[in-house]
Amino acid sequence: MVTSPPSLFRRVPRLLSGLARDERGSAAMELGIGAVAVLVVAAAAFDLYSLVKADTATARIAATMADYVSRETAPDGEEIEALGQFLYEQELGAPATLVYVVSAVHEPPGSDPAVTLWNDDTVRLGEAEATAALVQECKNRGQAGWQKALLGTGTDRLTLQADEVVVVVEVCAKLLRQGRLSADVLNGTIYRLHALPARDTAQPPAAPVHAPPPAEESDPPSAGHADATPHTGGEAEDAPPRAAAGLERPAAMERTA
Repeated sequence: MVTSPPSLFRRVPRLLSGLARDERGSAAMELGIGAVAVLVVAAAAFDLYSLVKADTATARIAATMADYVSRETAPDGEEIEALGQFLYEQELGAPATLVYVVSAVHEPPGSDPAVTLWNDDTVRLGEAEATAALVQECKNRGQAGWQKALLGTGTDRLTLQADEVVVVVEVCAKLLRQGRLSADVLNGTIYRLHALPARDTAQPPAAPVHAPPPAEESDPPSAGHADATPHTGGEAEDAPPRAAAGLERPAAMERTA
């Protein structure tokens, strides 16, 4: 008995259906890859936009701070701190470590180069270690930039008018969330500078005076250990209790807005 080979027409539908399934799978894979690529591009664009927005806000912060300091003959340290905090919250509006470096530069009469009258870097927003490193980076960039141009002795230095005082405000910010990836790729730290002449030419602005931080009270002696300080009879009972650290503020801090 002779058997005929399998009919080719019976195998064609199965081949076509398998091919169709493969095409649907490849289309789904291409769609998934394309969606991921679109999401990555959108996230990168948003991160870059956040960096540009923060950079523009930092420029406004530096200009506002320079305008305030240049108008005051005796800038108040507490007001500078309050203004720095306000500008950080209202202008930047993004999690970041931010520091201010404020300087006053005087151009003496004659051909002598300008000199720095004072420098203030007290206003720091963020963790102590991070802000200390950021202040140092901000100063290094200032030394390589505007200080070299104003305080240098070369023939290409910038000259001011005789007895002119210029207030220079440098603001450095390191983003902690949105915009951080783009900042790390480009430069890592936002650096903005704004300089304005002192408005009162007869009396240039003095260095800001900041109130000292409240002194921390030492820990009370632990149980079972006697106090090494001798007490006279009745003196310890009549003395008023000491206020806990942080509950009382120095008189210099009690200012109205």
